[in-house]
Amino acid sequence: MKPRLFLVYLLIVLAPLAAVTWMGVVLSRNEHAMIRLRFEEVMTGRLQDVSSEISRLLEQRERDLMASGLRGSMTPAELRESLRSSPIALQFFVLDPQGMLLHPSPGAKLTRDEESFLARTRTIWERGEIPGPESEANGEAGSAQQQSSSAIPPALTGNLPVSTASKGWHSSYWGNGIQLLFWWRDNSGSIVGAEINEVRLLADIIGALPDSNSLRDGRIELRDSQDAVVYQWGDYLGTKGNRAPVQLALAPPLGSWHLNYIVPDDSQGAPLWFGMASGIAALALACAGLAVYFYRENTRALREAQQRVTFVNQVSHELKTPLTNIRMYAEVLQEDLSETDERIRRRLDVIVSESQRLSRM
Repeated sequence: MKPRLFLVYLLIVLAPLAAVTWMGVVLSRNEHAMIRLRFEEVMTGRLQDVSSEISRLLEQRERDLMASGLRGSMTPAELRESLRSSPIALQFFVLDPQGMLLHPSPGAKLTRDEESFLARTRTIWERGEIPGPESEANGEAGSAQQQSSSAIPPALTGNLPVSTASKGWHSSYWGNGIQLLFWWRDNSGSIVGAEINEVRLLADIIGALPDSNSLRDGRIELRDSQDAVVYQWGDYLGTKGNRAPVQLALAPPLGSWHLNYIVPDDSQGAPLWFGMASGIAALALACAGLAVYFYRENTRALREAQQRVTFVNQVSHELKTPLTNIRMYAEVLQEDLSETDERIRRRLDVIVSESQRLSRM
């Protein structure tokens, strides 16, 4: 095969194959992105369901505390007695309508737990973070309230406007864990609140979450503010080559906690690439077969043309010799005839001219 012809056939195979491969890669990427987007929407919906369940649990804790009968007019002894019967609170506190701490009061005789509570929350009372200046009426003060008030010097807290919020959460960090305080106003305007028992709250949250084997296509992790895994569930337990395509922060007051949805890194791409590779291989075989067909047809056409040329050359060679003899003998006859026999001479002239013409052809 001639090099030029080989390049033509190679171009016939490679040009459509390259075009289809490029189109396949683009379509595969778009399809993969669409499938991944839909999959992430499903995962986000699952995480939102989990977050809503945790939010409902915290709302139930709010209702339980507000229905416990605590009032700002209760004596320290009554508050301590109520605390002993409360499984969800570590400590109760009371503030007057202006936000001044009444219980546990630093100047009063305190228990060891109350002294520890004051040590953990000292900066909160110094900065007036509960109820906090200009708190939102929906009670979701949370960490945002803490950040906005942390820059306020303690000496200026007396000049802050008094909050009119009816309830709210305050979240901060103590040690390696989160400290949650819930407060609400009673009918007299006093503020009553509780420090939430983190261990009991975590146990209730885990109890409200799905079983560990309830997820078959991945794993969901609940991580705390230190990014430590608090609880996880799902059949996928791999750690190599995995990814968390969806992360969702919990609603306040647990805004520093988040949920991760872990799936295998190659859980979506393999089938698409396999299908595309199969299609490209089929197209390559089709193009190669088409090129072979064209080559065979072209070879056959060239062989027939060569046979025609050979036949014509052979016929020409076979006719040239008798035509030469005919012309030669006609010329000899012209010379032998007398000049008076014009009619025969004209006929010989025709024979000579026609034989010359056929020889030229």
